[in-house]
Amino acid sequence: MKSKAVRHRQIKRPLLAQNLWYLRQCRGLTHKEVAALYLERSAYSRYEEGEARPPYETLLRLAELYGTTVQALLTEDLSAHTSKTQI
Repeated sequence: MKSKAVRHRQIKRPLLAQNLWYLRQCRGLTHKEVAALYLERSAYSRYEEGEARPPYETLLRLAELYGTTVQALLTEDLSAHTSKTQI
């Protein structure tokens, strides 16, 4: 049986969606836990699935939560150069 990480990467999603999923997994958070901080759980799920793009204010809050920048969330593959110990 394939891991959640492998299954998630097999489905091509926008870079932002991939980064949000990766960072949440590294932190050991659920959709519900992230959403409780900033937005509705269903909205966050749509961002991670690439079905919707968060407003800029939400991007700012998520970048702060994950200790990164909006630019990095949008333009860098954070899983390629970030280990779980760094996050």
